[in-house]
Amino acid sequence: MRIVGLSSAILLSLVLLLPGAAIAGSFDGSKNLVCATLQISECDFDTGCARKTNREVDFPAFVDVEFDAKRLVAVVSEGEGRKTTIESVASKDGKTILQGAENGRPWNMVIDQDTGDMTSTIADVGATFTVFGACTPD
Repeated sequence: MRIVGLSSAILLSLVLLLPGAAIAGSFDGSKNLVCATLQISECDFDTGCARKTNREVDFPAFVDVEFDAKRLVAVVSEGEGRKTTIESVASKDGKTILQGAENGRPWNMVIDQDTGDMTSTIADVGATFTVFGACTPD
């Protein structure tokens, strides 16, 4: 847990140190990104919603968004992380929108093209996950 906190702090520091001109236009799908998970909410039809940690829901702390390969890859310390195919990418109203599905669960990700702020949802029958995070060019 300490490593995840340290990694998040380093990523946030890097994002804050980048000049605005270097970041502008980096979130439109033209460059690969790495996104950090900042908060997760799990909602269940019967029990409502609750904040969860990455470990509680088996969600990676960092995800590579590989636009060139059309996939998301979980960043792990050893070996290769889980991968899922990006089925569609769109740019609309200052947002980059990604969609796909894995194991019968559709997912969506929206990235603000000015700030790199990210929100993602994963749906299942009777339950959803909402992930809030931040992205930076890889």
